[in-house]
Amino acid sequence: MRDTEKGIRQTYKIIAKHMDETGADVYYHSFYSPKKQFHPMSFFIGAPIEDHNNHSSTRAVNSIGIITAPHGDGKEAIVLVSHYNSDKMEPSDALSVSLAYSIFCLLGRAARLAKDIVWLAADSKFGEYASVAEWLKQYHDPVFIRKKLNFHPVDGDILFLRGISEDFKHAGTMAAAIVFKVLETSQGTGTDNVNICAESSNGQMPNLDLINIVHYLAVHRHGLHVEVGKLSSLLNSLWLKVVGKFLEGVSNIAGGLNPKWRFALPVLDYVEGIAVLASSVYHQALGVPTVPHGAFRDYQIDAITLEISPRVSLNSEIACSSFLVRVGRLVSSILLALKLSCYVTVFC
Repeated sequence: MRDTEKGIRQTYKIIAKHMDETGADVYYHSFYSPKKQFHPMSFFIGAPIEDHNNHSSTRAVNSIGIITAPHGDGKEAIVLVSHYNSDKMEPSDALSVSLAYSIFCLLGRAARLAKDIVWLAADSKFGEYASVAEWLKQYHDPVFIRKKLNFHPVDGDILFLRGISEDFKHAGTMAAAIVFKVLETSQGTGTDNVNICAESSNGQMPNLDLINIVHYLAVHRHGLHVEVGKLSSLLNSLWLKVVGKFLEGVSNIAGGLNPKWRFALPVLDYVEGIAVLASSVYHQALGVPTVPHGAFRDYQIDAITLEISPRVSLNSEIACSSFLVRVGRLVSSILLALKLSCYVTVFC
C-alpha cells in the first residue's frame, strides 16, 4: 500500500521527466480545489480575488511541456490535453497519457513546426474541468506571487529533476486545443469509437469545421466509428418514424418524376439526425460544460474533446499498441487538415 501511495505521488514527476527527455520546456502548475462560491457582482467587478492563503491539506499538480517551434515566431500555440487521476490511476488514464506522450514526442522531433505545441498533463483529482480551468486562468490572468511546492520526500525517496521549474511559463496565443479521453471498451460496434463532445459553457460551440473535419477523417480515412451526443429517448419515437417515412415517401415520388427532386433521408438517418440536433440544442440551452474543453471556449479558443473507446480490452498490450497507432494517425490527420503547420506524419 505504501509503495502504491508513493507511486501516485510521483506520477506528475514521472510525466514531467518524460516531457523533459523530449527537449521540451517543462514546469509544474499546482492548484487547490476551486471554491464553489457564487458572487452576484462578479459579472460587473471582473474576476474574483484569489485567496493565496488557502491552507488546504491537499493540492493537485499539473505537468506542462512546451515545444518551441523552430520556424515559428512564438505567437501561436496548439494545446494537447490528457487527464489522469493522481488519487486513483486507471488503465484508461495511463493510456490517455501514453497517447498524448507519443504524439508530443514525435512532434518534438519535427523540424518544420510553425506553432508551439503545449502538452497539459492535467491532474483530475478535483475534476477534469477544474484542472484545465485553473491552468487557463493562470495562463491568461497571471498572478505574480511565488508559491513553492512544499512536497515532502517519502521514505527519503524523492525524484528530483533538473531543468523543471515551478515558475509558470507561456507559449504563444492558443489557436486551438484537443482534449483526449480514453474510456472503457466500446460495446457492439466492432471498431474503435470516437465520441465528439462540442458544447461548452453558455451554449458556446467551436468552429463547426473542426467537428466536420474530425468526423470526416475518423470515418473515411481511419475507419473509426464516430458518435455525437443524442437524446436516446427520441431514437424510439413513433411519431418521428412516421414523419420520416412520410418524407421518404414524398421524396421517392418526387425522385421518380425527376431524380434531382429527391430530398429526404432514410428513416433511420432522419430519426438519428433529429436526436443529435435535440441533444445539441438541449446542452446549449443548459449552458453548463460537461467536459474539459469547455474551459477553453471561455477564452474564445476553438477546442474539442475526443472520448475514445477501444474495441478490445485495455489489458492486451498488443491491442493497446494497435489502438495508439490508429488514434495517433487520426490526431496527426486532424492537425494537418486544420492547417496548423504541424508538418509531421505521426506513426507513418
